[in-house]
Formats: sequence, structure tokens, C-alpha cells
Amino acid sequence: MGKVTRKRYAAEFKSRVALKTIRGELRLTELASKHGVHQTMIAQWKRQAIEEMAATFSGKTVSEPSVSSTDVKKLHAKISELLVETPYYGSRQMTWYLRRLGDEVGRKRVRQLMAIIGLQAIYQKPRMSVPHPRHRKYPYLLQDLVIDRPNQA
Repeated sequence: MGKVTRKRYAAEFKSRVALKTIRGELRLTELASKHGVHQTMIAQWKRQAIEEMAATFSGKTVSEPSVSSTDVKKLHAKISELLVETPYYGSRQMTWYLRRLGDEVGRKRVRQLMAIIGLQAIYQKPRMSVPHPRHRKYPYLLQDLVIDRPNQA
């Protein structure tokens, strides 16, 4: 079985479908079945279109963040530096920490970079089946008893 890739849609197609949802020409379910796109995708395109319209009228420019190789190297360095300081951080906490520092980075990207570098969070693993040495061990008294009728034990 080959690798499943995501379907990519053209910007014009996305804008047409988002505009139809904003206008209310068809319901979301009808648009989804007509164009062969999931409802959540259409809702996401609608939300993005509205946000970009608001940014257009406010004078702010909306641009997709471009990631250069220098940015990736800086993030590599920052993540490895932070893991030395905070070795118990996983990808989620590391993402939150980097965002608080002002870096726009997603959890999947942090997880990917941590895997490339070979870093793992240090945390205590559950030890559910290991008994405490001071706990008393009770013998199983019914071990050799043959139970052949109800309410015998």
C-alpha cells in the first residue's frame, strides 16, 4: 500500500467555495457533497477568508510564513538549548515555551525537529505492576480448592 497524500486545492477554488458559504447560497453539507470536500475544510476556508478580509480592511497584510534554512537551524539550536535547560519538556510544552518567547512554530514541527536531533522528554514512566517492597503479600487461598457448585467459595 502506497503513501496516502493530501489532496491539494487551488486558491481560486477555495475562494469560490468560501464565498458561497459566506453568501449562504447553499448549506455547508450541500456544498461539501457538490464539490467533494469535507465540511470542516469548507468551514476552515470560510474562517480564513473572513480573517483575511478583516486584515485587508484594517491595513495589515496577511502573508504566509516562509521558513528558511537559517530559521530551521536557529530553531534546532534553540530546541536543543532548551532541552538542556528543560529536559522534561515534550513537544507540546516545548511549543508553548517557544511561542511565549515569540517564535511562531507548530507542535508537529517541534516534534519533527526533536526526532531529527534525537531528543526525547525525560519523564517518569508508570510502574503499575511493580509492588512496593513494604506492602504485604496475601496468599491466594482458593488456589488448590476445586469449586464445582454455586456459593461454595
